[in-house]
Amino acid sequence: MGLAVAIQMDPMETINIDGDTSFVLALEAQARGHALYHYLPTHLSLRDGRLRARGRRLEVRRERGRHHSFGEYQTLDLAAMDVVLMRQDPPFDMAYITATHLLEHVHPTTLVVNDPASVRNAPEKLFVTRFEGLMPPTLITSDRGEILSFRAEHGDIIVKPLKDCTEEEYDRIFDTNTKGVFFTLREAARRAKDGGRIIVTSTGGTRMFFPDQSLYLGSKGAIEQFVRCVSWEIGKRRITADSLGVPGRTPPWPQPPPSRGGGTQ
Repeated sequence: MGLAVAIQMDPMETINIDGDTSFVLALEAQARGHALYHYLPTHLSLRDGRLRARGRRLEVRRERGRHHSFGEYQTLDLAAMDVVLMRQDPPFDMAYITATHLLEHVHPTTLVVNDPASVRNAPEKLFVTRFEGLMPPTLITSDRGEILSFRAEHGDIIVKPLKDCTEEEYDRIFDTNTKGVFFTLREAARRAKDGGRIIVTSTGGTRMFFPDQSLYLGSKGAIEQFVRCVSWEIGKRRITADSLGVPGRTPPWPQPPPSRGGGTQ
């Protein structure tokens, strides 16, 4: 007997079907006979202790431009669902945090993936600080004096508008963030066995826009392009290559389908 699976995520129209892991999860769940429902985080409501969402039945297909279809809107009782997938994109703001608190009203009776308390308590930008022995010198602060002190000590941090960046800074940041990954990916593509998988860690920042971060985010975006290209090159060997970050948006340019999966997540 199939499960009732509710997917809390962004609008289906915005996803990139070649790289969005939420879409792949939906495809696989549907193929296994599970019923899919879609709702937006803004459509959550907690009333009299019952968590509900205004959502629709969802069908998905790997067809560019018509990758989904919806049923009529209905009120979904999330306590009656078997599984809720919490898949919306950041920002990790109060709306995001509030959604985790709301979902705790049904978890674990309804399985929420990932555990909403863990999602809330382990944001990627801060959770890494618990692995001090594996991290370079790192500062998290809003204090300008601390930032200047950190810069004086280490010298090699760049937070400035694009118009003020120098060629030397560009070369240094791209060399730091892309060179090692490029040649590691090259060796992985050469050495991976047929049917294998290559996973590269990226950053959710490539899906967002921050002032004074053009060099950093641009270099991280280059890594995702490396992965997209190599995923097509090695797809004929049934090897997938993926970069782990935030689900991608549909790009404004046409792309042919990859040989087998691959892309950014």
